[in-house]
Amino acid sequence: IFIMPKTATAPAIEDVMAYWTEANGLDIQVEEALSDRAMCIKNTNNTNTQFVWNVVIEDGRHSWPEAQFCGFSTNELILDFMNQKILLKQVLDGVINC
Repeated sequence: IFIMPKTATAPAIEDVMAYWTEANGLDIQVEEALSDRAMCIKNTNNTNTQFVWNVVIEDGRHSWPEAQFCGFSTNELILDFMNQKILLKQVLDGVINC
């Protein structure tokens, strides 16, 4: 969890993403177009057991993006991310064998 003192200046999101990518040892980056104005930058490792996603929306704001504005469903993207985490946990716990 990234916690910043109330008096601190907020870091640029690029710096935050670089921090989490490095802290988790992620060395693979894939850029996936979500629409003509949005992309998801997915960082992972070679075993796909750790991942950090960053959604970049052209002319986006710091608010919940709506599908009619950004061209994709934020809710579905979050569910995709969470489903990946759930599936990974089931594989690691032996519930699913690969």
